[in-house]
Amino acid sequence: MNKKEANLTAIMLVQQLDEEYWLSSDYKTSLQEAKKGNCCLLLEMIINKLESNGILSKEAYIIKHDKDTMVIWNSDKMANEVKNKKEHVHALLKFEKGASLSKIALAIGVEPQYLEKLKSGRYGYDNCLAYLVHAKDETKYQYQPEEVTTVLGEDYVSI
Repeated sequence: MNKKEANLTAIMLVQQLDEEYWLSSDYKTSLQEAKKGNCCLLLEMIINKLESNGILSKEAYIIKHDKDTMVIWNSDKMANEVKNKKEHVHALLKFEKGASLSKIALAIGVEPQYLEKLKSGRYGYDNCLAYLVHAKDETKYQYQPEEVTTVLGEDYVSI
């Protein structure tokens, strides 16, 4: 018996900017632009792919994270080391009507594990908006609100 997938009204896409992680070759140019810091084309392409599959977005934000770090154990030195994470984007999308995770992933052209369901509750979406710049996590690099690109919805800086 098939379990019905939940209709999601918003998702966070977290994906590296390497072509191998995008299942459609037509992302090539937009990924190159995103690597330079211009994520607008990439987000517009994501929105268009969703729209062509009947998933209409009403809010869409994206930011490139290129200053995130992680702590890794170095067994040769017997010490922790701070390493840079691979540059990646976080895109937050809110939809007119919900769609299943698998349908959204298929439309965008990414594996479903790169889409995050928002935590349930009243502040799930607001917390994701804050996470774009790490506003609520002082232990992480603090990105500037001006680094977030808004394609649909209220301008991120005004939020």
